[in-house]
Parts: sequence; C-alpha cells; structure tokens
Amino acid sequence: MVLYDAIFIIELFLKDWEDKNDCLLDKPRLRFGLELDLQLPENQLPYFILEKFYSLAKSERENYPDDFIGLPRKFYDSLSNEELSYQAEVKHFTDLRRNDLSQNLLEEYGPHLSGSPSAVKLNESGVKLKGIKGGCLLNIVREKRNFKIPIPYFSGVELKIPHMEIEDGTETVTRNVMAFEQCHYPSNPHICNYIKFMDDLIDTEKDIDLLIEKGILLNSLGDNATIVRMFNRFGLNITLSKSCYSGIVKDLNEHYNNGWNHARATLKRVYFSNPWKGTGTIAAIILYYLHPYKPFVPLSKFCGFSNC
Repeated sequence: MVLYDAIFIIELFLKDWEDKNDCLLDKPRLRFGLELDLQLPENQLPYFILEKFYSLAKSERENYPDDFIGLPRKFYDSLSNEELSYQAEVKHFTDLRRNDLSQNLLEEYGPHLSGSPSAVKLNESGVKLKGIKGGCLLNIVREKRNFKIPIPYFSGVELKIPHMEIEDGTETVTRNVMAFEQCHYPSNPHICNYIKFMDDLIDTEKDIDLLIEKGILLNSLGDNATIVRMFNRFGLNITLSKSCYSGIVKDLNEHYNNGWNHARATLKRVYFSNPWKGTGTIAAIILYYLHPYKPFVPLSKFCGFSNC
C-alpha cells in the first residue's frame, strides 16, 4: 500500500512539473481536494520514502529537479516562492508546510503572554497597523514612528504584519499544521503562536474591516463573520509555553493602558490628521492666546480633553 501511494504521489507531482494533461490536475475542484488531502497528518508518508523512490525515477530523466522537495513546492503553489534558506529536515508534507511558513522567522522567545487589545482598540490608542508583502508570514514587527509634524511626545507605535489571504482551504491547512505542531514541536510552536496573536487582534467584524483596510488580510471568503469565528476557534484547546511575540504583546499592553496615548491619538485624529489641519490648529491656538481680550483657557479644555 505504501508503494502504491508513493508511486501515485510522485507521478502526480511529475505530471504537474511537466504541465501534462491529467484528469485530476485539469479539474480545479479535484486538484484543490488533492492539495488538502495530501496535507492531512493522517495521510502522510515519510518524506525519506518518497525521496528514495524519486531518486530512482530521477535517474532516467535529466529535466527533473535534483531534489524531490522542488516537486511538492511547485505543486502547492500557495507555498512560498522563495528558496528554503536552510536544509530543512522535512518529515512529510505537513511538516513541509510548517517549514515553508516559518522560514526566516526572527526568533526572540519569551514566556507566553496573551490578551493583547484588539485591532480596533489598538488603532484607537494610536498604534498604526500596516500590512507588508513578502518575507516570512510570521515576522510581525513593532517599530517606533515619528509624527508628521515634529511635536514632542507625539511619536507613536507602528505594528507591521505580513499580508495573509483567507481562502477556502485556510482553515483546514492551518488546523492540520497546528495539530501537528502541538504534537511534534511543543517547544517551538511557531504557527500556534502566530494564530494566537492574530486571535487576540480579532474580536469583531470591525477588527476584520480594519485589518483588510490596512492591507493585512485579504478576505476571499466574502463573509467577515466567518473569519472572526474561525480565528476565535483556532485558539481553543492549544497549549503554549513560550512565544516569539511576548515582547510585542507586553509593549502593546503597556501602550494601550497608558491614558495619555488614547488622548494623544484622539488629538492627532481630530486636529492633526494632515499637515494642513495640524498647521491650522497650531496657528489657531497661538492666535487665541495672543488675543488681548480673551480670558485664559487651559489647553486641555481647548483641545477637548479633561486629562490632556
């Protein structure tokens, strides 16, 4: 049985490599089903067996790739197009998916922290969310950013999150990788940590709207409520001991719990959303206080904040 399965998989990948007509590959629904089934943990063949059989087939054809790993990476065109930056010891296709998603991950582990504010709450506290394309999906970066108008204490935080497309197979593939990771990589749960971080960001459909607007998510399902439920269910019954996002979560919580950041964000949004409005606001404040017949009014009341 193992022999038949191995021959089927190698033949399927070779036909895809050569772009040959095939009754399975030419029908999108059947191909999509194969892509998902071949990543189920219960359907896996040891990678070294496939590699051994491929070496026998490779000896007869010069146009085949030197390493077997090139075939599944082409077949799963949703995998990263970048070359693996290291010689990964792949166990099977589920493990290959995990390796491909987490390659070039900037690892900086600390104790697992959860409960960071949602995307909308972070945005309201002055955290700028920005989607980035390319690179490792898991590399979430927070940076200090300066305000457009050089005003003291108006620097903020920018959270850069790689772009992710949510499509029909996203939930199935993610659950497979998470289950495999919980069993075989409990001390390095890269995917589980990423999903948990995104789960904290996503509480309501408004969070999805904001993440889509910022270029972080692309909704190919058509229903934001489905994405909310999907991410909220992802975080159930998983165990995390450490995380590469612990420092980011700590900084975000400290930023959000600082009342000045909320007041500053509102002031920037209302009076300094662009250079022209900011310049006009500063000019109005100066003129107001230079006018000889105006009583003194604290700047906090002028801005509309009781604790500014």
